[in-house]
Amino acid sequence: GQILFDTSRMTYGQLVEWYLSRKADQEGEIIPNQPKLDEIQRRREETYLGGFVKEPIPGIHEDIAVLDFRSLYPSVIATYNISPETLNCPCCKDKANLVPGLPYWFCSQREGFVPRVVKGLMEMRKRLKERMRRAAGGERRLLESRQYALKIIANATYGYFGFPASRWYCRECAESSAAYGRFWIRRAIDEAERRGFAVVYGDTDSLFLTSRGPIKEHVPPFLSSINEEFPGYLELDLQGFYKRGIFVPKEGFSGTAKKKYALLDEGGNLLVRGLETVRRDWCNLAKDTQRKVLQLTLGERDVEGAIAYVRNVVKRLRRGEIPLRDLIIYEELTKPLSAYKQIGPHVVAARKLKERGVEIAEGTVVTFVITSGHGSISERAEPVEYVSSEDRIDSTYYIEHQLLPPVLRILKVVGIEEKDILERA
Repeated sequence: GQILFDTSRMTYGQLVEWYLSRKADQEGEIIPNQPKLDEIQRRREETYLGGFVKEPIPGIHEDIAVLDFRSLYPSVIATYNISPETLNCPCCKDKANLVPGLPYWFCSQREGFVPRVVKGLMEMRKRLKERMRRAAGGERRLLESRQYALKIIANATYGYFGFPASRWYCRECAESSAAYGRFWIRRAIDEAERRGFAVVYGDTDSLFLTSRGPIKEHVPPFLSSINEEFPGYLELDLQGFYKRGIFVPKEGFSGTAKKKYALLDEGGNLLVRGLETVRRDWCNLAKDTQRKVLQLTLGERDVEGAIAYVRNVVKRLRRGEIPLRDLIIYEELTKPLSAYKQIGPHVVAARKLKERGVEIAEGTVVTFVITSGHGSISERAEPVEYVSSEDRIDSTYYIEHQLLPPVLRILKVVGIEEKDILERA
């Protein structure tokens, strides 16, 4: 076991490793050795295909149902007995129960160690969630935290199979888990389309459906029917119904987020994924403006009102009326300062901090603004701690690089271009 202080600071991979190690000790299983550096480096060169993504149908869609697989990868691992010691076992070779699209199979005669542990996590979480339904107040919050901890460990097991420094590393297991995931999400999408639903978007373990008729009447029988077809622990759940949603195409989107959409629930609340309003590396002005545009576009269906709102923000920027706190950009140093070859604004700001005696290290979050003056954008990045009232903010930079990109990410979907905003701003 580990003390709470250390556990609370562990990465997901470390949590999985220590939990598996504890269970291995309890069950008399041999704990694999920690891989050496050359083995870790070799593993880093191994790759495999991940989850399936159905590109979104761009635009605004009405009456959306969001369905997702309940703990997809843990369910796959438990259902198909995916574990290093069950891989390509000699006793099941002739049964040819191959992983979809791969030359692997897993034993159907002997339960593997990792699936057994994952099943235990899933069963414990199920019992906790049942207790949550009867609990209230502090007890409910405690149960919620416990079930969430179990969810984290179970879900991270799939990634741990492919983690180069893992004791239970098995690329074939990770690859097979992803292959089964792709197989079943595609099967769910195909079945939904066959039954008359439009699949607006699909990503790894979830699908977003619309229907010609009342969506709330059509989804429950579909779920009941398709879940009868799924093997083992696999189950498709209703995540929720939404009045309206906007989906942004991948083309032209900067960043690594796959999911790029916003949904409006029946209570008027926004659920946002992948867009700038939920990311740290944009100033508050950019995030707040994008959220307001989403509220006007989805909540009030007022595209003209959204355009007018953005125009007003542009005018306030040019007049210098935006508070400094809303213009601060936050970026983390992901490596030592000396290791940077491309010198971005946050690197220049970090160097200026270091010159003033501030300790800078990998992981430091640099806060800066872009000021007016000569030189490149990077050269004009100033640590916010040392910006005075005499420093002028570069309004053109903020309009072109902070404000308009996230706003147009939304408005271009409904046919609005940059000139439509700026011509009267």
